[in-house]
Amino acid sequence: MAELKEFKGCIDAGKVPKINWKEVRQYLALEHFTFETIAGKNPAAGGLCNWAINIVVYFDVIESVEPKRMALAAAKQTLEEANTKLAAVQAQVKELNDKLAILTKELNEANANKAEAEATVAKGQLKLSLAARLIKALSSSNDLWKEGIAKLKESRDLLVGDTLVASAFISFIGPFTKAFRDSLMNEEWIPFIETAAGGESIPMSMPPDPLAVLTTEAEIAGWNAQGLPADPVSTENATIVCRSTRYPLMIDPQLQGIAWVKNLEGGDNERPLQITRLTNTDILAKLKTSLENGWPMLVENMGEQIDAALMPVVARAAIKRGTRMMIKLGEDEVDFNQSFRLYLHTKLSNPHYAPEVQAEATLVNFAVTPGGLEDQLLALVVRKERPDLASKKAALVQQGNAFKIKMLELEDDILKRLAEAEGDITEDQELIESLEDAKKLADDIAEKLELGRVTTESINVTSEKFRSVARRGSQLFFIMCELVKVHTYYIYSLNAFVVVFTSGIDTVHKKDQEEKEAAEPKKKFGGGALARLRKAAKKVIKAQRFSWNTDMLKDALQSTEADVELVQKFFNLGSKAGGEALVPEDSMSEEAYDARCMTLKLAITMIVFNYIRRGLFERDKLTIATLVTLTLQEQDGEIEPEYMSCILKGRSAPSAGAAPPNVAEWMPEEVWPKVKAVEEDMTKFVPEFDGLTTKIGESSEEWSEWYNNTKPEELPCPGDLSELGTMARLLLMQAIRPDRVTVVLAQYITETMGSDYVFQKPYDMAQTYAESSAATPMYFVLFPGVDPTPWVEGLGKTMGLTTENGKFVNISMGQGQEAPAEAMLERCAQSGGWLMLQNVHLMQSWLTRLDRKLEACAETADEGFRCYISGEPPSMSHMKNIPEALLQSCIKVANEA
Repeated sequence: MAELKEFKGCIDAGKVPKINWKEVRQYLALEHFTFETIAGKNPAAGGLCNWAINIVVYFDVIESVEPKRMALAAAKQTLEEANTKLAAVQAQVKELNDKLAILTKELNEANANKAEAEATVAKGQLKLSLAARLIKALSSSNDLWKEGIAKLKESRDLLVGDTLVASAFISFIGPFTKAFRDSLMNEEWIPFIETAAGGESIPMSMPPDPLAVLTTEAEIAGWNAQGLPADPVSTENATIVCRSTRYPLMIDPQLQGIAWVKNLEGGDNERPLQITRLTNTDILAKLKTSLENGWPMLVENMGEQIDAALMPVVARAAIKRGTRMMIKLGEDEVDFNQSFRLYLHTKLSNPHYAPEVQAEATLVNFAVTPGGLEDQLLALVVRKERPDLASKKAALVQQGNAFKIKMLELEDDILKRLAEAEGDITEDQELIESLEDAKKLADDIAEKLELGRVTTESINVTSEKFRSVARRGSQLFFIMCELVKVHTYYIYSLNAFVVVFTSGIDTVHKKDQEEKEAAEPKKKFGGGALARLRKAAKKVIKAQRFSWNTDMLKDALQSTEADVELVQKFFNLGSKAGGEALVPEDSMSEEAYDARCMTLKLAITMIVFNYIRRGLFERDKLTIATLVTLTLQEQDGEIEPEYMSCILKGRSAPSAGAAPPNVAEWMPEEVWPKVKAVEEDMTKFVPEFDGLTTKIGESSEEWSEWYNNTKPEELPCPGDLSELGTMARLLLMQAIRPDRVTVVLAQYITETMGSDYVFQKPYDMAQTYAESSAATPMYFVLFPGVDPTPWVEGLGKTMGLTTENGKFVNISMGQGQEAPAEAMLERCAQSGGWLMLQNVHLMQSWLTRLDRKLEACAETADEGFRCYISGEPPSMSHMKNIPEALLQSCIKVANEA
C-alpha cells in the first residue's frame, strides 16, 4: 500500500519508464477491466483495478499539462525578469518624474514670478501713464484751486462780517434805489461794522461784496439767460429774490422782474408755476394745490391791500401737527410742502403797504435804473439800425451765458468725481478718462468764451456809437417818470414809452426811404433837413401793439435762429475764425455816425415830447417843456448844474445889505439880495455878472428904465450886459422881473430845442388815432365846455364806424351801466368796433374790472378795436381817481381848447 501511495510521486518525478505506460494500456482496454466488474469478483482487486485506471488517467493528464506547466514556469521566469526590469525602469521613471516635478514647480514659480513682475511693470506703467494724464488734466486747475483754497481760508476768517453784511443786504436793501443802496452800505453799515466790536472792526472783506457771498457768476449768467437784465441792480434784486427765506414782493412797474420770474420757475413740468391775481375767484384753490404739492405760485398785479386769508401764507405761519407741517388757509388747515415758493408782484410804481406786510415779505424794487434802461435801449437802437449786429451779439451773449453755466457744471462734476473716488485714484482709468473728457470740453469752452468775448467787444465798438441815442431815450423816460409828481395823470408805462421811442426811430427810417426814392436825395443835415425832420417826426408810424404784461425790451435781446447757427459754426472753427468772420467791416465814418445819432435823437425827443404834451394841462406845458430842456442839457453837459440850482432856488444873499438909495427908489427891497446872489453864484460862469450890483448902482437910471418896461425881455440889458445870452438873461430876469420869466423861458426853449417845443398845433384826432392800437385805450381828460365825443364820432364816420351800423357804441357811465359796458366791450373787441365810455370817474370802484378787461383785450382783441375813455381829473393834482395801470397804458389827451 505504501508503494501505491508513493507511486504518484514517482510519476511526478518522472521515474516510471514510459514503456510501462504503453504496456499497461492493453489491459485497460479489456472489456472486463472495470471497477464494477472486478469488484464483483473481489473488492480488493476492484480497488486495485480502479487505482490502475486512475493512475493511468493521472499520467495522461500530467503528460498533457506538463508542456503548459513548463511554459508557465518559463513565462513566470520571464515575467519575473520583466518585472525586475520594470521595477528598475519604474524606479528610474519615478526618479525622473520627481526631478521633472521639481523642475516644473521651479519653472511655474519662475513663470509666476515673471508674470507678476510683468504685471507689476505694466500696472506701474499704466499707473504712471494715468497719473501723468491725471496731472495733465488737472494741471490747469491747479492754480485756480490753490487760489480758491487761499480765498476760502481767507473768507473763513472774514465769514462773520461778510455774512452779517449779506444778511443785512437781503433783509433791508430791497426796496431802495441803487444810489440809496450804495449810500446805505458805504456810509451807514460799513462804518458801523468797522467800529462795532468794541471800537474795532468785525473781520470782513474789503470792499464788502454781498453778491460774492450769495451767488456765483454762473448763476447770474443763468438768470440773464432767463431774461433778467444784465445791470447790477437787477442782479442784486434777483439775488435777494432767490436767497431770501421771506417771500418776495416785487415792485415792478416795468414788468421786467415778473418776466424773469416766469422764466425762472416756468420750465419745470414737475413743479408748474401757478399764476393768479388777488381778484381771481380761484386764488385759494390754486394756493391750496401749490402748498400741498410744493409748486411755485405768482400773484401778479397786486394793489396795496392783501387779503387777510393769505397773510398766514405770506408770513409762513406753519403749524406742526405730528410729523406734518400745516398752514391755515381760510377756515382750513393745509399741508405745507417745504418746496412751496410764493412770489408777489405789483405794477404800482410807489406802493404803500401795511407794516405787517413789509415785515413778513421781502420788498424788492425792480424799477428800472437809468443805466440799466440805457443798456436795454442801446440794444433796441442797434436792433433797429444794425439788425445784423444786434442779432449776432444776442446770440453771442446767449451762447456765452450757456458756456458759463456749462463750465460751472463741468467744474462741479470734476470735483464731485474726485470726491467720490475710492481707493487709489491713479488706478481708476474710467475716472481719469472722464476727467480728461470733462477737462477737454472745459478748455474748449474757455477758448470759445475768450473768442466770444473778443468778438462781442468788436461788436460793442459799433454798438457804442449809438450810445448817445440810448442815453437820450433813458433820459426822456426818467423825465416822464418824474412827471407823476406834478399830477397823478402824468404816468406812463415802459412799454408805452418803448412804442413811442421805436416810432421815433421808424420815422427816421421812413424819411431815409423817402429820400432814397427821391430823384435827388438830400444828404446834407442843414437847416432844411432839420425842418423836414421835425415835420416828419409829427407823422407817427403805425403804433406797435403790445401786451400790458410783457417786457417789450426783451425782444431786442433775442437772436434769430440763423444767427444762432452762424455763431455755433463760428465757435466750431475756434481760433481759425477771425472776428471778421462774424462781424463785417464797418464802412461808416465817425462823422456819419455822429450825424446819424443826432438825427435819431432829434426825432425821438420830438415824438416823445409830443406824446407827453398831448396829455398835459395847459398850466403845466411850459413847466414840463422847461424841465425837459434843462434836464437834457444838464445831463448832456451843455449847461452847468449851478444854472439849474440858481433858476430853481432863486436864492437871496444874506450879505447883500441894503440897496443904494438911487437903486432903492425903483427896485423892491426883496429883489436886491436876489441880484447879489446871482452875482455871487454865477460870476464864474457868466463873467459879465462880476460886480453886477455895482454896475446897477452906477447905471441906475438905465436899469430903472429897463426894469419898468412892460416887456424888458425885448430890450438889451444896460451897459456891458447888452450881449448876454438867453440863459444869462433868464437868470437876471428871475432875480429882477420874475413875472417875465415865462417869456424868457419860452425864448430859451425855442432857441435850444425849437419852436415846436413851445407852440403846439391844434389837436389832431386822426394823428392821435394813428398812434393808437387795439392794446392802447385813449383817455380824454374832460374840461368845462370841452366834449371829445364829436372828435371820436367824426373820425369814426370817415372810417365807416357809426352808431347806425353798430360799429360805434357810446355809453355814458353811471349807476347800473357796468354790465352793459362790459358786454359792449367784449362785443367790440371781437368785432373790431369802437367803444366810448364817458365819465368813468364816476365809477371808480368798477375801474379795476375795466382795467383787467382792457388788459385782456390788449392780447386778444381785433386789430380794429379801439376803446375811448373820458373822465374828469381829480380836484387836486396829488389825488387819484383812475387806476395807475390803466393810465400807464392809455394815450392821454388833455385838450382844453
